[in-house]
Amino acid sequence: MSYGMVLGLPLTFGGPHYGFTRGPIGFAAAVVGAGLLAFGVWSLFQMRGPRHLRPRI
Repeated sequence: MSYGMVLGLPLTFGGPHYGFTRGPIGFAAAVVGAGLLAFGVWSLFQMRGPRHLRPRI
């Protein structure tokens, strides 16, 4: 979860900046960053566990 958040955010937002200013590889980094960020968010929701204190009937 932490790798997805820590690496996903900078790559997602820094990738397009690098792509516009230096080279097209930045856009590929943005796609990878978005995937890592999505994985981090998914992992975060998986770690939260069930929301209900008592089971639904």
